Amino acid sequence: MNEPQWPAILTSQHSGIGNEELSRRNKDQLDLALSSARMGTWDWYLLDRSMQWDERMHALFGLAPSTFGGRYEHFLEMIHGENRQQVTREFAQAVERRAEYDGEFRVVWPADGSVHTLRARSKVVCDNQGKPLLVTGVSWDVSERSQMENALAQERFLLKTLMDTLPDRIYFKDRESRFVAVNRATAAVLGLENPADVLGKTDADLFAREHAQAALRDEQEILRTGQPLVNMEEKETWPDGHETWVSTSKLPLRDPNGRIIGTFGLSRDITEKKRAAEKLAALTGELGEKNEAMREAQAALTHVSRVTTVGELAASIAHELTQPLAGVVTNSNACLRWLDSAPPNFEEGRQAVMQILRDGRRATEVIARIRMLLGQTRTEMVPVDINKAIQEVVAFVQAELKKNGVKLRLNLDPVLPVIDGDRVQLQQVILNLLINAIEAMGSIDRDDRELQVASERQERASILVAVRDSGPGLGQQSFEEISKPFFTTKPHGMGMGLSISQSIIRNHGGRLWAEPNVDRGAKFQFTLPVRNG
Repeated sequence: MNEPQWPAILTSQHSGIGNEELSRRNKDQLDLALSSARMGTWDWYLLDRSMQWDERMHALFGLAPSTFGGRYEHFLEMIHGENRQQVTREFAQAVERRAEYDGEFRVVWPADGSVHTLRARSKVVCDNQGKPLLVTGVSWDVSERSQMENALAQERFLLKTLMDTLPDRIYFKDRESRFVAVNRATAAVLGLENPADVLGKTDADLFAREHAQAALRDEQEILRTGQPLVNMEEKETWPDGHETWVSTSKLPLRDPNGRIIGTFGLSRDITEKKRAAEKLAALTGELGEKNEAMREAQAALTHVSRVTTVGELAASIAHELTQPLAGVVTNSNACLRWLDSAPPNFEEGRQAVMQILRDGRRATEVIARIRMLLGQTRTEMVPVDINKAIQEVVAFVQAELKKNGVKLRLNLDPVLPVIDGDRVQLQQVILNLLINAIEAMGSIDRDDRELQVASERQERASILVAVRDSGPGLGQQSFEEISKPFFTTKPHGMGMGLSISQSIIRNHGGRLWAEPNVDRGAKFQFTLPVRNG
C-alpha cells in the first residue's frame, strides 16, 4: 500500500459560513480522508500514560469498538514480542528528543492470533516551557505491502543464490550486447573476481573477433525476431588462441510490457565432453573396422567348424549315398532287361523306373543337406520352425545313429512358436550336440546307448531345446571348461564345436549350458527367444 497522501483542507471562509461551521467541515473532511486511507488516530498522554484511540485504531488492532484498555502498557502488550522492545525504545527516544516518530511494527490480534504489520507516524506536543505533554499520531495497515516486499526480497535472495551457486554461466545483456549482469561463474571464466568488472563490456572486449561477431549476430537475430536459440553448440576462441566449447541457450529479455530490452543466456562448458566425443568417434571407427574383421573371422571359423563336423560324418554320408546310388544302378540294369525281353515287359520296366526315381530323390536329399550345411557363411535371420530344423538334422545323422547302435527318441512340443534365427547356424548347433552325444556313448554297451531330443515352451518368451544322452556324463569337468576354445577329447578334434555353438546361441539372444542327468549321462540344452509379433 502506498503511503497516504494528505488532502488539502480548505481554510478560506466562504461568504455566509461562520468559523464554527467551517471548523466542523474541516473535521468532517479530515475524518473522510482518514477513513479512505484506513488510518486510525491516537493520543498518548505522557503524564498518566493513558491513550485515546478512535474506532479505526480498534479495527487495526483487531478489537471491537471502545474495548481498548486505554493504557500505554495495553498498547505494548499487543505489539509482537519480537518488536515490543524496539517500539518501546524508539517511542522513548522520540519523546526525549521531541522528534517525530516514523516506524513499522507487527501486532498480534487477540481474537485469532493473526499477525499484521502497521506503520505509525507521530509528533510530540509540548507546553509553553517545552515540556512534552502528549504524543499524537496516526497508524495504518501495511501488511500487504510488507508481504510483497518480503516475497520480493525472498525472490531476490533465491535468484542471487542461484546466480552465485550454479557452475554454468548466466548473463544479461542490453540491446547493444553490453553485459548488464553476470554471475560469479561468468566472471571466473573471464579471469575476474568481481562480476561487476564485467558490466558494460561486450564480447569484443573479452573474446577473439570471430567468436565475438558470431555472438553479436545471434543476439541481434533474437532482438529482431524474438525467437530464442536453445542448446546450440558454440566454439569460443579466446584472445590467446585457445578454444573451448559451450552449449548455449539465449532468449529475449523483456520488460513488464513485453518489449524486448535485451537478451539473457546460459552457457555450459562442454569442452571435455566434446573432446571425449571426438575421441569416441575415432575409437568407434577403429572398433567398427575391427568388429567387422572379427565378424568375418567368426563366420569363417563357424563355417570351418561345420565343414569339420560334416567331415567327421564322411563315412556315414558315404554309406547313406551308397544305398540309393546302388539301388539306382541295380534298378537301371533290371529296367534294361525288362525292356530287352521279347516281348518287352513295360509294366516291370515302369516299376524299375519308379524305384530309380525314389533312390535318386534320396541321394538328392542327402546332397542337399550337405550343401545347406557347407554353403552358407553369412548370418541370415529368418523365421525358423525349430522342430522342423531338429527333424532335418536328425534325418542327416540317421546313418551315424544306426552305425553306432544309438536309439533315438524325439519329444518335440507340436505347438512351439516360431523364432527368429539363422536356420543353418542353429542346425549346426543341434548337429554338434548330436554328434558329441553319439561319440560320448561310444564307451558304453550298445544296448544302453540312448539319445533323446526334446523341445518345449518356457514360461518366459522363449523355447528350450535339450539333447540328453546316456553316456558317462561330464565327469569332473564343468561346462565352462569343456566349452572353452580348443578344448577337446577327440584325437583329431579342433576343440571349437561347443565354443562356436555357445557363441551362435548367445548371438541369437539365448543361452547354452550343460548339466548331469539324474541317473547317468549329460544333458546339453539351450534357450532361444520367441519371435516378436
